[in-house]
Amino acid sequence: MPAAFPVFSKWKAVLSLSVLAGSLFASAASARAEVDGRLGHTALPTVGRNTGISHVEMFPYIMIEDEQILFGDVRGFITNDGQLGGNFGGGFRFLEPNDIVILGVNGFYDVDQTTGELFQQVGFGLEALTRVGRITSNFYFPIGNDSKTLEEQRSNARFSGNQILFDNLIVHGEAMRGVDVTAGVYLPGDFAREHNMELSTGWYQFQGDNVENINGFKIQVDGEIVPSLEASVAVTSDDYFGPNATIGLSWRFGNRDVPDEGLEKQLRRFVDRNYNVVVGEWGQAGENLALINPLTGSEYVVQHVSSASLGGTGEFDSPFDSLADAQNAGGDILYVHSGTTLNESIVLQDGQMLLGGGTAHDIIDDIYGTVSLPQDSNGGGLPTLINSAVNAITMGSNSTVSGFNINTPNGDAIVANGIDNFTIRDITITNPNGDGVFINDSTNGVIDNLTINGGNSNGLRITNIDDIEDILEINDVFIDGVAGDGVHIDNGRGEIAFDGDLVINNAGGNSFFVTNLTTTTVTDDQGTTDTDDDVDTDYEGTVTVESLEINGATGGTGINVVDNDGLVWFRDVTVVTDGGSAVRARNTDRFFIGDGTLNSTNAAAVDIETSLIDLRLESITANGGVNGIRLVDTDGRLLVFGNGNDDSGGAINNTEVAVLMSGSEQIALQQMTFDGNELIADLDNVEHFEMNSATVTNTETQFVNALNAQTMLVTNSTFTDNDLTADTGVLFAVDTDDTFTTRFNGNTVEGDGPRRIFHAETLAGGEDSALVYSFQANDVELSKVNGVAAGFNWTGGIQAGLGNNLVHGLEDGATGFEFVAGDSADNALIDISQNGFAFEGDNSTGISIVSDAPMVAQMNLNLIQFRGLNGVGMDLTGNKVSTFNVNLNQIDDFAGGATGILFRSAFDGSTIALNRNQIDLSANDAFIDRGIVLQSVGGVDDPLVNFVSSASNAIFGASTTFSVPSGSTTGQVIINSQTIR
Repeated sequence: MPAAFPVFSKWKAVLSLSVLAGSLFASAASARAEVDGRLGHTALPTVGRNTGISHVEMFPYIMIEDEQILFGDVRGFITNDGQLGGNFGGGFRFLEPNDIVILGVNGFYDVDQTTGELFQQVGFGLEALTRVGRITSNFYFPIGNDSKTLEEQRSNARFSGNQILFDNLIVHGEAMRGVDVTAGVYLPGDFAREHNMELSTGWYQFQGDNVENINGFKIQVDGEIVPSLEASVAVTSDDYFGPNATIGLSWRFGNRDVPDEGLEKQLRRFVDRNYNVVVGEWGQAGENLALINPLTGSEYVVQHVSSASLGGTGEFDSPFDSLADAQNAGGDILYVHSGTTLNESIVLQDGQMLLGGGTAHDIIDDIYGTVSLPQDSNGGGLPTLINSAVNAITMGSNSTVSGFNINTPNGDAIVANGIDNFTIRDITITNPNGDGVFINDSTNGVIDNLTINGGNSNGLRITNIDDIEDILEINDVFIDGVAGDGVHIDNGRGEIAFDGDLVINNAGGNSFFVTNLTTTTVTDDQGTTDTDDDVDTDYEGTVTVESLEINGATGGTGINVVDNDGLVWFRDVTVVTDGGSAVRARNTDRFFIGDGTLNSTNAAAVDIETSLIDLRLESITANGGVNGIRLVDTDGRLLVFGNGNDDSGGAINNTEVAVLMSGSEQIALQQMTFDGNELIADLDNVEHFEMNSATVTNTETQFVNALNAQTMLVTNSTFTDNDLTADTGVLFAVDTDDTFTTRFNGNTVEGDGPRRIFHAETLAGGEDSALVYSFQANDVELSKVNGVAAGFNWTGGIQAGLGNNLVHGLEDGATGFEFVAGDSADNALIDISQNGFAFEGDNSTGISIVSDAPMVAQMNLNLIQFRGLNGVGMDLTGNKVSTFNVNLNQIDDFAGGATGILFRSAFDGSTIALNRNQIDLSANDAFIDRGIVLQSVGGVDDPLVNFVSSASNAIFGASTTFSVPSGSTTGQVIINSQTIR
């Protein structure tokens, strides 16, 4: 092509610019550094791109005496379809001595991936800028690989004789060298001057080695909507990109004001040049190309088969009428035309394909890659192999079977035994006498879009997969009504991956069964006899499943994993079973589920023993059976998290024990419903149990029976109408020395319920245990005689916090909190604050504490009210040195015979602090009422208890306002503003 402009040396130009910029820094002593920037969007296609772009630009500069500027210019841009590019440059401008023209030079390095391929160029520009207009020119030079393939289109694949022909189009892109020249002038008139409107016009040309030259022109109008917001409209036209119009909007910012019109504006003007590398495209077409087999390097040989044929030559227009004839003729591909029915079986040779004409096929060409062979045009549907005497199809290495119905074979439908590299795709199997698909000791296989309906054995059976380099890939499998296991995997150290959907319905055995995965250590001796440099690598059998749905499993287990020294992992599961567990595991090292729902009837939804698990589920539902969830000697965790809505975590109903957990690590259940169970949770030597936001109704025996649960949390749950036979609803007991935590927080207990709601105790062997005990923010009804909301009988260190609870005693003898601390050298720390107690029956007690251990007890801001006779607000006993802080409590007796605060005994050296308590016993004067009473002081040699008051306590209507044994106290008590010493 003839050159339309002189060819400059791109490298010399860039080098010269760099030398010039370096010399200028030496004279920048009086300069000031600033930065401008802009952010904008230019809509619609233009020269060099077929879509709009959004861009950001930073323009750091050094202004030298308002006459020279040394600047950088860094730009990034992204197209509307997400492709990226950038420009990195800088330059220098100076005002010539006559103060008329600013002259400038700049250089840039550009990267552009907006075509999908990365192109690069360097460029430089020249500028002449005045108060009234400008002339600029830019030169662009591609660097690196300036010609790349943008797209390949293979089309019109078709049969011809025993060949497959196709057409091919390759689209190449070439970065083009180019130049543009632009002249601009500021428009006259008040409105144009106010908005700095500029009209510019220009010419551009781009050249390439394999594309025609591009010559075109450009007209553009720019202006400011407001000083920092600029708009532009541009029109370009050339023979390659055609006529185009763009609209742009950008916001200018910086650490100096936007320059006004004149020379300062021109000095700080952003460089006018292309964002994109201009890429020209050209095509290379090929027609009637024969597909080449990469295994042989020769053209594919296709033998055609059709049951409608009367016996032909195997060509497309003259097919054989049997697979045997086609096999004998020899071919890379046996192509069975759509609608064909054959009563045959076949053993595929290595490297052979058996393709059915009722679907499309992807064939690999040795040069051009994948070519799609379209579906038969006669619309006859998939061909069918029927009633084969033995196994219908036996695979070979590097073989493919695709696009068939296989009905009632006498053996297995498809067998792959001891082979490498096979593909099974688009297959429907109906009622095989053996397995639907049997894979044994084979490597590097692909199974895609497989349907199995019925059959006397397993749907998909996979055994002895030991390939440690490749993956057996299985995508989109649908299995319904097999007599055996839906999927049966046995033995192997390789990896099996189920992607897409796996749906198993109505399996007679296990829906998904995995057993005997192994882990093998392979030693690399590094080519030496020295064992010190040996490298050991473990290869574990792995089964991964992206999405599993199981329905209608009657009598069999949904997911069953047994005796695996490997990994079984599911991303998402939906399992529905009847008479069998939804999930069962025995002796499996790693069993993971990432999300899903389980639903079982008359069997445990989860039944795990001696395994390592990480099961995270949205919901678990079980109805009937012994257990809903069963974990025995199992490490790891089971989480049920719901979806944020009430009862969305599932329901366990009508079981003997809803959750059985023994010798296991963690269960956390959220937003679940429990109805009609004998026992909600039976915990024995577990690490962590948590039940949050549950709804519990109609329980028969007990809520929770926990022995040696290191952490047990029951929170934010509702217990309604649970008439239990057990004395205690939630029983937390230990018989081993350790540190434990138990919490009953945020719960509601209403209607029929147990006598004791929440109780912790030490048994023989657990006397040195430490306990963190929490009973917070609960709303509790005590519906039984002698009912107790919360209590413990604990020997060992204890730290108890009870606050913000509401306790309503409905019957006689009710006690809000009842605590017994056994004889121990460890402290009992008890904090009871901001609770409300209301008692309807006689002989009720708000707070009862008996401690044979050193104790600090704080009772602050509690409200206790009695509507039955002979109530006791606080009944406190400290048989070792203790501190009682009793402040700001209110005790009201509306019936009579009450005692406000009763210290049955306080030990020598104890301290009792009483401040701002109010005891109102004035409702009924017919009974003996007592305010604050200390009955006895324990210890020897004139024991004393120290009273501390700094604020008055109010006691109204008491027969006995204050009573202590004579000579047994020190300090002072302030009652009704009177100080008693």
